[in-house]
Amino acid sequence: MCRFFFIFHHILTLNEIAHILSKRTQKNTPCLKNERDDGPHNDGFGIALQKNNRWNITKWIEEPEKDIYGMMKEIEESKIVIIHLRRNCHLGKKCKISTGKKSVENTHPFSYKDAVFAHNGNIVDFEKHKKHLRKFIADDLFRNIRGETDSEWIFFMFLTLLGKKEQQDMNEIHTLLEKWIQHIQSVCQEFTFNIMFSNKEFSVITRYIHYDKTKYNKKQKPNSLYYDTSNGFVVSSEPISMKHTLVPENTAIYVKHTTGHAYLQSINQ
Repeated sequence: MCRFFFIFHHILTLNEIAHILSKRTQKNTPCLKNERDDGPHNDGFGIALQKNNRWNITKWIEEPEKDIYGMMKEIEESKIVIIHLRRNCHLGKKCKISTGKKSVENTHPFSYKDAVFAHNGNIVDFEKHKKHLRKFIADDLFRNIRGETDSEWIFFMFLTLLGKKEQQDMNEIHTLLEKWIQHIQSVCQEFTFNIMFSNKEFSVITRYIHYDKTKYNKKQKPNSLYYDTSNGFVVSSEPISMKHTLVPENTAIYVKHTTGHAYLQSINQ
């Protein structure tokens, strides 16, 4: 599975950037042993920077180091930084090698107008379910899908639910999040749903899994996700500091950008 990092009001150092880049090959998931978090994650690297409510997104297929280190001033000046390390895997939790197409179009974060999205997880048997998921995406939004990933589809599913309303109450956003997940559950028996969605007003991040419990001998765990409030607010697939807390299973994290208020909320199943 992929790795992602959400950095809010925290100035990344060169050492932290190098640490994040190292997660393409090195795994570190404290308090959690989960084969869903296996790597490597070398199939695409993307970074989204928010400054003055505008997003600047850059993506690479190959090594990003030279360009990333040259972007440090821009990274330091950004209110929000979202980084995604892609692992291209279509075969579910047992996929041990990269599969499918490697391209900029399939590299996260995805964007549409003032919203960006990154996903760590997958819909098992996505190709089989596509025709049924299509009904949850508005026609005018569906035309904007450029890649071949399940992640981009579920992004546009949420944009469809959000509609054209500029501002929404956070309780309403949570209701839409649960409806989003219910739509996927109505079609798919198994999916992992660690997502980061961010626009001008708010960000929502989840750690979530849905699966058929009759098919497994033991409880399945969602992909790794941690949060750290020691210096700004950081949510990441793997910690970038010594201070971190594992996000509870089937939980959403909400961040209101104007106030800086962040909180956790359980997701009803």
